[in-house]
Amino acid sequence: MALPSRTEEDALDDGRTAPGDSGSTCANCGTSLAGRFCAACGQRADPPERLGAFLREWAEEAFGLDGRLARTLGLLFFAPGRLSADYLAGRRARYVGPVRLFLGTNLAVYVVAKASVALREIRELVYGDPSSSAPPKASHDAVAALGPPPADASPFEAALHRVAREHFERLLEDPGAFTDALLEVLPIVQIAMLPLAAAVVAAVWFGRRRGFLAHLLVTTHLQAGILAWLAAVAVIGEFLELVGRDATADALGTVIVVIGTPFYVGVGLHRVYGGSPLGSAVRTALVLGGWLALTCIGAIVAMVVGFFTM
Repeated sequence: MALPSRTEEDALDDGRTAPGDSGSTCANCGTSLAGRFCAACGQRADPPERLGAFLREWAEEAFGLDGRLARTLGLLFFAPGRLSADYLAGRRARYVGPVRLFLGTNLAVYVVAKASVALREIRELVYGDPSSSAPPKASHDAVAALGPPPADASPFEAALHRVAREHFERLLEDPGAFTDALLEVLPIVQIAMLPLAAAVVAAVWFGRRRGFLAHLLVTTHLQAGILAWLAAVAVIGEFLELVGRDATADALGTVIVVIGTPFYVGVGLHRVYGGSPLGSAVRTALVLGGWLALTCIGAIVAMVVGFFTM
């Protein structure tokens, strides 16, 4: 007589059959199980005290690492517009959600940018002269030229003048503080500008019988893809600089930004909205023009906020 397996013993101990067997029930809601998950509440049938089940559930909850992440990133990098098309067609469960994806790519860009700044500072200290990065005398003279506020200045103008002078002096003393503040503000500005970028897409593709949320979804996926490519190119660029291929790194970055971004956005928009190739190209140019204007506005806002919060 064959001895029962450990899984069968556990199930017999608490009065249930083994997970996945005919007649087993969900420990959470009592519904009969017919697979790895409960059809009523969605709980996994695996016993939670098992290390493998615990680690798998933790990874899925934290990162979506149940096959969705790899599938999502593959389409995000190499099939622009496919994620949006599948989402709009109702095929959503197989992919990472758009909000998590957009926040994740923003986080990736932030981490890569911070690491890039740190690596440059290390290279400057090891191979260069730290004194060469000191602000020029003309910068100190420009701050000194600000002088006290005018005698006829209002209290608000005087306070603004004083705050600006203090921050200019701090900028000269610690240029890295402005960079750190800017990197912290940029993701917030990027998220805040996302609905406006979607409004540009909605205006250009007006009359396509799609609600604003559909345009917002498409915009979220496309901008997440752009951010993912920028993060990947930045990592490759840092590696090329470490091996002394600075010119190659600069050329790669230029190609991705100048050629790759319009191509990526154009293919993605055409895949979702359809239309003739010429019509899609014209509409893509309009969308990119609107996004470029928003990017300039967002950069100015980020620099101003970063300057006064550093």
